Amino acid sequence: NLSKHQRKLSATGYVEWVLGDTVQKNKLFVVADKDPITNVLFARNRYNTAFADRIAFFDVDGNEKSFTCDRVEFVGRNGSLANPDALLRKQLSGRTGAGLDPCTALQVIVNLPPEEEREVIFRIGAGKNEEETRELVQRIKGSFFAHEAQSKVHGQWNHILDAVTVQTPDAAMNVITNGWLVYQALACRVWG
Repeated sequence: NLSKHQRKLSATGYVEWVLGDTVQKNKLFVVADKDPITNVLFARNRYNTAFADRIAFFDVDGNEKSFTCDRVEFVGRNGSLANPDALLRKQLSGRTGAGLDPCTALQVIVNLPPEEEREVIFRIGAGKNEEETRELVQRIKGSFFAHEAQSKVHGQWNHILDAVTVQTPDAAMNVITNGWLVYQALACRVWG
């Protein structure tokens, strides 16, 4: 907050779940709700025979947060993600359960005094079952894990991208050839 006034902001994260091979085949079977033990939003598809016990989760730190697991509420009737209805309201309803157009949306309020900053970290993941998912949720809370994971990802990509380098007289060509093109080929074509 570079101003001299207190700011009250919100940060909103949104996930549409597939939890199967295609949205159309799985949407009716995905159930998103708040886990009573961890207070984290869980999503599952018990009708996916390969992954019936797996549970996906979405979470954010913060005391003042609201949520919804209903895409219609978040986006709005005949709305779009470019301008979702939920961002026009002060908080989300807390709606969960079966029979909804499944998603998970989290909104956290950030009170920002003058000359201060805050970091908001959203976490998404999945576990093999409820017990593993709850353990994972607890283990990755807070900013330390996120910063450590980000550092490892950067290190891994730097290691991969530095394996072969090309030097040409054109600096722009060097950047795109030694970084972006290799990254795109691996991430989108080979591993995708």
